Amino acid sequence: MENLIKADIFFFITAIAVVVVTILLVISFYYILKILKNTKDVTDQVKHGSDILSGDLSDLRQNIKAEGVKLKFFTKFFNSIKKLGVNNKKGKN
Repeated sequence: MENLIKADIFFFITAIAVVVVTILLVISFYYILKILKNTKDVTDQVKHGSDILSGDLSDLRQNIKAEGVKLKFFTKFFNSIKKLGVNNKKGKN
């Protein structure tokens, strides 16, 4: 009879432990999914930024090929990048 009581206590404690571990796993998966979603958003922003930068660099290259190296093209290019950076910072606040 004493063994039966010990077995019942063991299974009761085991059942509670399984429920607690399951709840912790569900919470962990929830946060992992949030992290993955944020990572996807960041990679999308990086991709968009690299597409813009690629277009700007190709424009700069075409201008250099067409008219040679002139200082005004570099200043125009870096000013456009500077303006993009300022606009992105203002939009996030």
